[in-house]
Amino acid sequence: MDGNVLGLLAAVNTLCEGTSWRIFDEADLSELLPAGQAENISAALEQLEARRLIDLRYAEGGTYCVRVLPAGRAYAARRQEEQAAAAYREHRIFRTAFWGGLAGAFVGAILALLFSLLW
Repeated sequence: MDGNVLGLLAAVNTLCEGTSWRIFDEADLSELLPAGQAENISAALEQLEARRLIDLRYAEGGTYCVRVLPAGRAYAARRQEEQAAAAYREHRIFRTAFWGGLAGAFVGAILALLFSLLW
């Protein structure tokens, strides 16, 4: 799924409590999405319904009656965990590279000092 659909799932997850139905206007949903992702809300909702992540009771004239299914909540939670794990991996790689580079520079400086003293 693309970022627009995932962003919409996250927005609907935050607005829907439990397994209750909720009525939205396109304006309500577009406010929660990042800039540039507010297009094709109806197509994104239909895609989420086709994947059985949400249940769409009706969609008429920019008004939608939606509830998030348990699979949708689980999918959103799993995506959030994956993003957190990816951020942690990037941080760990940066930290390892930084300290490895610093240690290599220190060892190189010590060797240069030793060679300058011996020659």
